[in-house]
Amino acid sequence: MSKTPSEFTENTKEVLARRAGQRCSNPSCGRPTSVAHTDANRAIMLGEAAHIFGKNPGSKRFDPNMTDEQRGSITNGIWLCSTCHKLIDTDEAKYKSAILFSWKSENEKQILESAISKQTVKNPALIPVLDLYHVIGSTGGPKGHFRTFKVISKTDSYAQDCSFWLEGFGYRHDFQVTPGLSLGKDQTVDLKIEMEINETTNPPEKIDDLEFNMSYSGIDGTRFVSKRKINQFAVKTNIFNDFSLGKFIPPAIVQDDNFRIEKFEKLDNLGGGETGLFSIDVGGEKKQVKIKISSTLLATWGFTKDSQVLAALLKIGEVKIRGMIQLDNLNDYTFTTYDFPNDYQSGYEGFKKACYLLER
Repeated sequence: MSKTPSEFTENTKEVLARRAGQRCSNPSCGRPTSVAHTDANRAIMLGEAAHIFGKNPGSKRFDPNMTDEQRGSITNGIWLCSTCHKLIDTDEAKYKSAILFSWKSENEKQILESAISKQTVKNPALIPVLDLYHVIGSTGGPKGHFRTFKVISKTDSYAQDCSFWLEGFGYRHDFQVTPGLSLGKDQTVDLKIEMEINETTNPPEKIDDLEFNMSYSGIDGTRFVSKRKINQFAVKTNIFNDFSLGKFIPPAIVQDDNFRIEKFEKLDNLGGGETGLFSIDVGGEKKQVKIKISSTLLATWGFTKDSQVLAALLKIGEVKIRGMIQLDNLNDYTFTTYDFPNDYQSGYEGFKKACYLLER
């Protein structure tokens, strides 16, 4: 009997198993899916190729907007042991598609990283550390108020080719510095920003997840980024939000994934949600990808303003595209409420959890 297009081919099953390292993709399981038989020429297969979006109407996580070919593609498959396959097809409310995609992505990433040496810094003492020293207030200029961020180098190793930016949800400010700027131990640089003045009588709105970012290279060329969380509080007159220093996030190596967004634009509403068009460069190859968020999902996250929708598309779109590139499955994608559990659909915190889930 021939297979229907929504079923996995034997080749698809084999590739899924190999990409998963012949182990269950459930991070709480991870058991081997191929073990020795008493016959030296045979092995016992304990793994199964499971559909993330169901292959037939009535199947768990079935998406009527998909074609049969999409349902039967390797993109829609995950390699699991028989027990975990039964688990995800029994409790659909718990095991949403986004959970399964994150299992698959994380397992394949771990398998790949275990097969190659990770990028490391041979001598930790050579890691430069930049941090935000303090924030200084001043007046003057067209709007009347400035804040100066003072950055300091805290180690003996030089931080080279430094760049700095302030970023939060739907907001980014890049600071202008001397090209090739380097900082040695205890050296500092002052970075000034003009404050946005609140022209209403209400307290000024805060920027969600505001962070001060410091990017720089070590003497061996390794690129790092350190961050400092920024707290915001309204001044007494409510004309702007002032800043104070929050948690410091130590330097992390910036991995080059050969992916760059060259252009992003929100398309006219095509019905059923909002769509962003990403023009990207992947290892020198130019591509375009459409990422859509359904109207229902946008509503659950509380994104009603154009600026919020734009920021949400850009943030979750970039995360999703990176994940698809890692899996070598770059396609247009539509996010719906079927992608995430209920607690990932509650306001801005739910949106953050959804992005974190996709980044795993």
